[in-house]
Amino acid sequence: MINRTDKKTFFKFKKCIPTILRYQILTKAFLLLVDMAFRYARGGILWTSDRAVISSGDIPFLFTSVQGWGIMLIGLVILSVYMVFDVNAMIILSNKILHNKPVRTLEVVKEAFLSLKYFNNPFGFFMLMYMAFILPLAGVGLNAISLTENLYLPNFIVSFIHQNILFTILYYFGVLLAFVFTVFNIFTFHCLIIGKEAMAAAREHAAELIKKNWNNFVWTYFKFILKSVLVVLIIAGVIVGAAAFAVFVVKIDDNDAYRAFLTFMSYLVLSVAGIFILIFVPMHYLTLTKMYDLYTGEYEEMYLSTRRDYAYMYIASGIFSVFLLFSSIFTSGNFDEEFPKVANTKIIAHRAGGNLGDENTVQGLNKAIEKGVWGGEVDVQRTKDNKYIINHDDTFRRLTGNKKTTSELTLEEIKKLEVKDSLHSEESGQIASLEEMLDAANGKIVLYIELKGKTADEKTADDIYGIVKNKGMLNQVVFVGFNYKLMKYMEEKHPNAETGYLCYAAFGEIENLATDEIIIEEELATPENIDKIKAAGKKVIVWTVNTPMGMARFYSRGADGIITDKIDKSLSIKSLLQSDRIDKYGEAYDDMKRVILHTIFVLWA
Repeated sequence: MINRTDKKTFFKFKKCIPTILRYQILTKAFLLLVDMAFRYARGGILWTSDRAVISSGDIPFLFTSVQGWGIMLIGLVILSVYMVFDVNAMIILSNKILHNKPVRTLEVVKEAFLSLKYFNNPFGFFMLMYMAFILPLAGVGLNAISLTENLYLPNFIVSFIHQNILFTILYYFGVLLAFVFTVFNIFTFHCLIIGKEAMAAAREHAAELIKKNWNNFVWTYFKFILKSVLVVLIIAGVIVGAAAFAVFVVKIDDNDAYRAFLTFMSYLVLSVAGIFILIFVPMHYLTLTKMYDLYTGEYEEMYLSTRRDYAYMYIASGIFSVFLLFSSIFTSGNFDEEFPKVANTKIIAHRAGGNLGDENTVQGLNKAIEKGVWGGEVDVQRTKDNKYIINHDDTFRRLTGNKKTTSELTLEEIKKLEVKDSLHSEESGQIASLEEMLDAANGKIVLYIELKGKTADEKTADDIYGIVKNKGMLNQVVFVGFNYKLMKYMEEKHPNAETGYLCYAAFGEIENLATDEIIIEEELATPENIDKIKAAGKKVIVWTVNTPMGMARFYSRGADGIITDKIDKSLSIKSLLQSDRIDKYGEAYDDMKRVILHTIFVLWA
């Protein structure tokens, strides 16, 4: 049983904050150096292969070249280093705090590296891969490995999964399995590192602890999450209250002072959020380690930070606050650069008309034109008789019920098929030829023509280029595709054609990809990548952006275009963000809107 005194000790965690911050700042600085070394090593290996970047089109390169295996080996080493700091060391740090032992950063790190010996077995390697890759993809668990914290399933894959009920069930069943596995192995690392148990015994012991203390585990964990949310809300309330007081009570009338104040508030929010993240992960491990101690009967009195620790924290906070203040005053002189106005981002309808009409049909494209949409993206494939039609899938089964592929049917046979889109069943469309789609778009809308499927080869590229050129529409078409080699071929063979590479994963110098436009999946569209691509004189298009938050994010980040299914929603949000209030607060309102958007999306990144 856990007595009331034990429960009260959870509230002492806040007294460990100086110790935690000292450890976090020192180790994060070291990890920053490790990350820089990794980037240089990766860049050196890429240089030997005459490449500046590896993207989603280069997966075979990783497995079929010496350089690819070298990059993966370095990645595995770095992954192990991150695991040491983000998992093993956190458990050791928590154990020292809970058992009243002085916390010395070098000792914690040394013990964490030595603890890697417990993972020198097949299941240990599996656990490393599981925490680094499977948990982020599933979106569950306690993963804190920084190197893969942004690993994700691209939205286009998630959308494809959700289009099929069987795939959706299998996906969520997999997520459920990952969650259950995580919960029953949540103390495995503690049993290994603190309990010094062998891997098999640690796994068995961890599962036994959860089974025996299931109710307490769920309740304790729920309270921790609830308290964390309350802390966030309180901090946000204080900051918003201070901002409202300054604007509406004190009434800052001087524009320069107002902009400096807004800049300071933005920096303050970002700084507080950063500090909270630094504290949250160790607190998380403290909670888990405390539960492990209580369940195994090993709990002792906690080690609390000393007065000297608090003094250092207060001095550092004061110095940092002064730094923020002067930085805000200096930066506010370049306010328009730091907090740019919402960009005139182009809206491109996914699959011709987005959700306005049947996908990849002239009917859908015409509806997008009626809405004033700037562009439409369509998928082109070659038929059995070497004609070109608009279709996304390898077969026509999903839209028409016909199971044959485009290369198995002639254009005449395909034109007899009827598209029955579940969203627009009352007005069925027809499979369009490339020429029909071009005629519908001519002079009205820009077309992004994706070379799709198994027929996407050099013949297709040359043929489609010729068709577009003969219609005099080269200035109205962008040729795009997932096959980087093919898009590079088109860029070199037809330099007067606008080209774009569809990319959902990349590391290295993404801006050096050899196309005019780089079309990146929204999770890859970080501010850093957008800035690098635009600085290289290329356009950034983001796909497939269907959420209001995503739309607002990329309008504010300066993307040149977004590809979306939600046409009405994207137009509304763009109009809202670009609107200016015509009243005495107009300029002040615009400044505040820009700062809020910038702050939100820096946090979101």
